[in-house]
Amino acid sequence: MKNYDNFLLENNNYVKAIELSEVVKLFKLTPMFETMMKGINLDFDNLIYRNVHPNFHDGYKDYNIIDPSKITRKSAWSLNNIYNLFFSNSENWNEYPKRDNSLICADYDGISERYRHNMYIVVPFERDIAVSPRRDIWISFYKNIVDDLGHFFKKFGNTVENVTILDDNDWEKFKIQLERYDEKRSNNYYNNDFFSENIKQFNDDNKDMVEKWKNNNITTLELLDFIFDPKRNEFKLLDYDGSTKLPNLSEIWLDSKSLLIKEHEFPKFIAECQKVYF
Repeated sequence: MKNYDNFLLENNNYVKAIELSEVVKLFKLTPMFETMMKGINLDFDNLIYRNVHPNFHDGYKDYNIIDPSKITRKSAWSLNNIYNLFFSNSENWNEYPKRDNSLICADYDGISERYRHNMYIVVPFERDIAVSPRRDIWISFYKNIVDDLGHFFKKFGNTVENVTILDDNDWEKFKIQLERYDEKRSNNYYNNDFFSENIKQFNDDNKDMVEKWKNNNITTLELLDFIFDPKRNEFKLLDYDGSTKLPNLSEIWLDSKSLLIKEHEFPKFIAECQKVYF
């Protein structure tokens, strides 16, 4: 049996359509297969779903294998790529899948009804998945920022670019440019109340950190790391095997190669697996 890398390397594909018989063979390499072998029934509430927009559906069939590392994704709806760059590189997020090389998914209820026209079930080959506290990462930092994530980083980018150019695709350049921004702030060349206005200060920790930033006792990057810390914002890193209880109404992302099976074909796929393996 070919392994999943062979399928993708031979074609250098992000997504490749394969036959049901091949999916059944590859399924044996997944943690979900181990769950089935233990006699645990797969609960549809604990499956990972991904909608594929019709405009981007070329190459997708009923059964597919997908490798998110083959592309570097950027923020889909934001006017800049800062938050995607930040969460893919910040040390606080090191244990989490890199968002710029991940599939963005959800639990079933986490996908809006208007996007359920082309649903796939995702069966990852690796176990680590990241889960947000709300159905979209944009609204998952509600405890610490005033706006949603997209608007926060749009305004942040505009603020920094009043002082220096900001590269939202290269992490090393981004860090250097923030250092330049901090240097000009500390020399009173430029200062502003951006964080005072855009970070919620109902708790003393946020207030204290914003004051430290205003007094140049911490850097801009240190403040961003604090405000967007995944633990403070109740993000989770889960060990997923198909039986893992998923929080309801959550965005999920994962960087594992995965099987991608059309929702209406999934019962047929499971029935074929049971026929072959049980």
